Amino acid sequence: MTREEEALSMILSLLDRIGIPYMLTGSVAASYHGRPRATHDSDVVIDPTPDQLGTLVRDLLDREFYVHAERALEALRSRRPFNVIDRGTPARST
Repeated sequence: MTREEEALSMILSLLDRIGIPYMLTGSVAASYHGRPRATHDSDVVIDPTPDQLGTLVRDLLDREFYVHAERALEALRSRRPFNVIDRGTPARST
């Protein structure tokens, strides 16, 4: 399993444990359905309550992820995206 797959698996496990509904989209979903893409990011659409989001942010911060708690909460309020970055994955240059 690649580091990207491990990170996604960890995040999806957290979402399941917390009970946050989610949908996997973007390049990972496209590749799964037979349309390979060169990017290594994962797009996950979530629908948490504010309390669930707080739990998710804390759990991610306890692992090797960067997430800005205030931006995540503002994103929830405005129904916009926010980033979660795996600090354990080295940056790649192309």
